[in-house]
Amino acid sequence: MNHLFLSKVQDSKELPKILNIQKAAFEKLYFKYKDEKTSPYKDSLQDIERRFNMQHSRYYFIQAEDTTIGFIRMITNAPLTKGRISPIAILPQFENKGYGKRTMFEIESLFPNIKEWELDTIKQETHLVDFYTKLGYVKLDKEEQISDNMHLAYFRKKL
Repeated sequence: MNHLFLSKVQDSKELPKILNIQKAAFEKLYFKYKDEKTSPYKDSLQDIERRFNMQHSRYYFIQAEDTTIGFIRMITNAPLTKGRISPIAILPQFENKGYGKRTMFEIESLFPNIKEWELDTIKQETHLVDFYTKLGYVKLDKEEQISDNMHLAYFRKKL
């Protein structure tokens, strides 16, 4: 398996690359659920720029050797004790190869003071729910109905 590392996105000139990865990673889910409201597939470059410029928001490219295979965005509180993943995106040709799991462990190791992590995912995508559960995330009672056939489930992991 290739060496994996995270590279912080420092320059707004990299944001079109983030948008392209995000569209490729979320295209299948968008067309499955036709989610016009919350799908990352529907984001514009301006949406990515706004998040990039938010205080305590960071994007990291996921690199396997010399290849960018995705990105992860995290948001922290000011004292760096809580973090939120929103989103993690792996290009389709690199899915199911262990990169997502390794990325989640890598982001945790970059921020050892963060003791509580949160994220959400589509409840109906059981492989995603199982993925986060296996990483130690616990499903919360909180859910959000997006449409008749799609709900967001919220998760937390305490270290």
